[in-house]
Amino acid sequence: MESLDRINTFDIRILDEYFEYIVDINEGVAFAVLAGKNLETWNFLTDVPVTHKIIGEGVVNRIRIGQESQIFIEIEFTDLPEDSKYKKFLPDAFFRGFFSCVGLQQKKPQWLILKQQLIKKITTRINFIKILGKDKISKGEDEAIFAYLRKKYRSNSYEDHSPLSNLYRILIMLEEHEELGEEDLNWLENRKLFCPLAVHYERLALDEEEPSWNLPKASSYWRKAGYPNRALTITAGKESYDKKLLSAIKTSRGGAFRDLKMLQDALCLAGEAIELSPRDYYAYNLMGALYYQTGEPLRGDEFFDKAIKLGSSVQETKVYMEGALRQADREEQLKTAQYLLEKDPTKYAWVRRYLYSIKFGSVDYP
Repeated sequence: MESLDRINTFDIRILDEYFEYIVDINEGVAFAVLAGKNLETWNFLTDVPVTHKIIGEGVVNRIRIGQESQIFIEIEFTDLPEDSKYKKFLPDAFFRGFFSCVGLQQKKPQWLILKQQLIKKITTRINFIKILGKDKISKGEDEAIFAYLRKKYRSNSYEDHSPLSNLYRILIMLEEHEELGEEDLNWLENRKLFCPLAVHYERLALDEEEPSWNLPKASSYWRKAGYPNRALTITAGKESYDKKLLSAIKTSRGGAFRDLKMLQDALCLAGEAIELSPRDYYAYNLMGALYYQTGEPLRGDEFFDKAIKLGSSVQETKVYMEGALRQADREEQLKTAQYLLEKDPTKYAWVRRYLYSIKFGSVDYP
């Protein structure tokens, strides 16, 4: 389906007026709103019988492109003289209701699918008008809608605010509850736009009768987006016969409790996750980070070492170590930092900035 940025200002003006009319359906108006300026969609109308409310019946002969990519619809009328039976119309004639495509459904069964897309598309646009206000929309409809969507999906960190941005298309898809493809998911991941990813995977998880890997993915992205409470909400009470999956869910919940500094709850869940799937390293990294954060780095190292033996990269484990130091209270931070520097002052030289921060109250480590 064509993205909503194809609908122009004229479409916006007619939407309220024609909404009930379209849904009821004058197929000529409906098709025009769906097609917008998309030549490929207009070509769908070729050979379809139409009725002009003044001239009468005819058949769409062909779709042509004029100067500046202007679309022309050439129609052969049944009751006109031979020398004048071919007439050209702009899409505007369909927008304004001069035509009813009476043969569209019979000739093109796919119209039923297109009609469903149309109703969904128009409903979405009408909802934007209701939310943002018609005056704001008319001054720059796509800019206003994009700004609203960036705020709704917590994506204002992305610098490109142009409606031509790939992000606008993706957020429109999310707004219409369309499933994102692998390319779009990778695009969001590479730009650390975690909230749209969380929404995507949460919706997939909600549509499933039994938990799948979409659930811990959604939980993980909610945590990365800074919403651990949401991660806890969507995973609450979830069970599975798949021990590996249940371990991942409990690990994610433990991480969310850790984000909220509810460390005892996090420790319990990390322990349960390890019991369920003792050969997976994720919960070991979580447990190690929790012990670092509570000022027990020696015990933490036992779990970090185990995680590395089970397949965690040294860099991944280091991320957990740094995160634990960053989130720890000052007393525990000092104890863990001193332990690491005594253990290997060269390998763990990066912890000096935490000691500097504790001593001087500054993050500007020289």
